[in-house]
Amino acid sequence: MAKMLDLSVFMEQTFDIKCSEDDILHVKKPTEVIAIKIMDHVERKNDNMTSLDILEITKDMTLTILNNNNDGKKYNDKFVVDKLPLNFRLAIIKGYSEFMTELEQNPNS
Repeated sequence: MAKMLDLSVFMEQTFDIKCSEDDILHVKKPTEVIAIKIMDHVERKNDNMTSLDILEITKDMTLTILNNNNDGKKYNDKFVVDKLPLNFRLAIIKGYSEFMTELEQNPNS
């Protein structure tokens, strides 16, 4: 039996974030631009970074991830800062990074 890469399945996969019982955000796969942006932020780790620098990076990464959704929802800096504590932002970034790694390792999973 021949192996087949089914791209239709690949295109439908999302990273789902459950915000409440009735609210699930379906985040699309990263575009090349988004993947590069996230990797650049991860690689910017530097001993000279201030706490404010780190907070700004986590806010920017979280906003990029959340706005890449299939639901037509748009988020802004104020939402991320006011509604998402740092541990929520870090969980979103970590989960999405793992999603990206899984896609890279097995695109047809």
